[in-house]
Amino acid sequence: MKSILIKDTTRDERERIDTIYQPYIDGEKEISEINAEYRSPFVTG
Repeated sequence: MKSILIKDTTRDERERIDTIYQPYIDGEKEISEINAEYRSPFVTG
């Protein structure tokens, strides 16, 4: 998985990461739910 540290990302990449959390901002999902959904394609086993 690619690092999402500031030093490893461009401004455009960070802006896209922010949009992932829009459902939390809108009160639709908890951060933990969003994180789990985001990670699920990368988890194997």
